Amino acid sequence: MKAFNQNGIAMTHSPLNQILFGPPGTGKTFHTTEAAVKAADPAFYGQLNINPAVGADTEQRQALTKKYKALSEAGRIRFVTFHQSYGYEEFVEGLKAETTEDNQISYKVSDGIFKSIANAASVSELSPSVDRGDSTPLPAQSHVEQHNHVLVIDEINRGNISKIFGELITLIEESKRAGNNEEIALTLPYSGKTFSVPNNLYIIGTMNTADRSLAMMDTALRRRFDFKEMMPKPELFNNRTVKGIDLTRLLETLNKRIEVLYDREHMLGHAFLFPVFNEADEDNAFIKLKDAFKNKIIPLLEEYFYEDWNKIRLVLGDNQKEQSAGRDYTFIQAHSDSFDALFGHNHGLETYEDSKVTYKLKDFDDAVWSQPEAYVAIYSKSE
Repeated sequence: MKAFNQNGIAMTHSPLNQILFGPPGTGKTFHTTEAAVKAADPAFYGQLNINPAVGADTEQRQALTKKYKALSEAGRIRFVTFHQSYGYEEFVEGLKAETTEDNQISYKVSDGIFKSIANAASVSELSPSVDRGDSTPLPAQSHVEQHNHVLVIDEINRGNISKIFGELITLIEESKRAGNNEEIALTLPYSGKTFSVPNNLYIIGTMNTADRSLAMMDTALRRRFDFKEMMPKPELFNNRTVKGIDLTRLLETLNKRIEVLYDREHMLGHAFLFPVFNEADEDNAFIKLKDAFKNKIIPLLEEYFYEDWNKIRLVLGDNQKEQSAGRDYTFIQAHSDSFDALFGHNHGLETYEDSKVTYKLKDFDDAVWSQPEAYVAIYSKSE
């Protein structure tokens, strides 16, 4: 049975382990703020009365950001980014070299971010006699108020999951957590302490599908996390026009072409054009649109298609744009070179064609980048 808040909006509990995944620019990191606050302080989140169908408004977003900062400062939300060289020693525990007073080297077990926040989360569930492997003894007290804790792992797919999690990949399962029917406690390799994961520790990961295909994700990770897909939402622009350019139709058309030429995991997120949408002044909004194409969209398309300019040209609709005297709205210039002209008649090249078409992106100071019609033509000819 679902619970409802005072406005009749259904409220759902946060999963213990979840991953927000999608193409770049879909607001994954942005939405971790809301997800983290919801998990760490569900009572506060419920008071905001955020409609899940619409999302947080400006005032609610400010309240979430302020609460996220407060919870982070209190140590109840921790943030880490995975990368290829990140390992078990930084995440769980490892040996740290220290120099003694007589200049001798000694090694001390150092807690990683996961072990630290797990110990902090478990304090309220333990009696003073239980040793969790924490360096600080548990104070003698009859009751400690329980709080939820959240670990946010950005770019979780960039790390070597087996190397980083080790035996914890089993411990984070809901049924295997402390106090549950199938609770598992393991002995950590460096400290030799017994360790298990408490029920009030939530793990939120983000994953950019353009960096690594979801199909390639570690199977063990897929089984233990709830995956929440976050795709581009051109409808958020509500067909707003800037210099006659419909932002919704523009992003929709670009993504339809990318999906056909590549796949849906490499589409463009709405965040690329949100600075344009949020700018009230139309002249400034158009400047931000040009900057988005020059500094973000075009470079990303180059990366996606390995500088295959013909495909990039198709994404931008240059092949459908009308060209006449004084009217050229193409962003990529095509040039045909005759093999005979380049190498002579006896070049000996076995080719099926007499010429080679090459493509070159026009300089960013070219007039085409400042012509709104060039952007309108990206989608107008394909409909």
